[in-house]
Amino acid sequence: MIGDEQYTAMRARFRASGDIDAELYDVLMRIGRGLAHGGRLAPALSPSGIWDSDAFADAVHGWVERRLLRTGALHAAFDHASAERPFLRSLERSFRHYLESERERGEIDNLVSRTHALLRDGAGFRDWVPQAQASDTWWGLSEWVDPGPWQGSEDRLLALAWSLGSFELFQYRHTVGRASPVLATGELLRLLGGLFGRAEALLTLRLIAAVLARRFDLAPPQLVTDEEAEAEEVASGSGPDESELEDAAFAAIAELTRRQAEVLYRKVAGETLEQIREALGVSRGTVDNELRRAGMVALRHAGEADDATRVLEKMIDALS
Repeated sequence: MIGDEQYTAMRARFRASGDIDAELYDVLMRIGRGLAHGGRLAPALSPSGIWDSDAFADAVHGWVERRLLRTGALHAAFDHASAERPFLRSLERSFRHYLESERERGEIDNLVSRTHALLRDGAGFRDWVPQAQASDTWWGLSEWVDPGPWQGSEDRLLALAWSLGSFELFQYRHTVGRASPVLATGELLRLLGGLFGRAEALLTLRLIAAVLARRFDLAPPQLVTDEEAEAEEVASGSGPDESELEDAAFAAIAELTRRQAEVLYRKVAGETLEQIREALGVSRGTVDNELRRAGMVALRHAGEADDATRVLEKMIDALS
């Protein structure tokens, strides 16, 4: 696509200005177009369900704005790739992960929107402590008297959700291109009522959303045929090389929040979870959650569970 000399000049221009010039933008467009039009991206990852010119343009523009520029991922890609090939590989991986994240966010947003509507309009629920942000309003059962807010961890709340037993889910037809399970309205109402009953405390929509995402595994699955899996294994040989792992690690670091990076660094430095909690002034549950989320970022960029530990090790080395 480009040579090393052209890449070096392009990197120098971006570092000097921080702007995406016409040549760099053309490279980004070609990366996305190669994946989308080359049949390497499932139609379900398209904003419209098909990879036409409009969907492709929307996806690339969103990727550039929300991932490459807003999170500093493009700076990280340039900083940690000394040549053209690792740079292009890291951007291909970034584009795919962006599309997967957007799809996951779409599934979650739909369920959270329905949940909010049921809490707002349902006779059995009440906004006991309204807030400026809807996601921070404390909700509970309307029949309660002087309830207090939830004081436990997200993990504890998830355990209560699991204790409610199974829920009937329905799947989209394969032609729709969506694989995440969906809760019928009656089942969602039963879950909300049961969760409030078990928690015996007020919950925010933000807390409920986190529990829903984890309880029903809303992350999009990676489905491949046996032939595809075999071909990928043959093509990849013994797995990613060191440069690919480093690319994945630096791309993952670019996605970490400041607190996630701090928690990960302190944990590797030998601090206990209690020491980290005290140093950051947060709850123990927050420390646990931040470590878990950092691990999930590593797994997403590794692509395979077997490689996630190696990517995490590279992340730790870079943060040390």
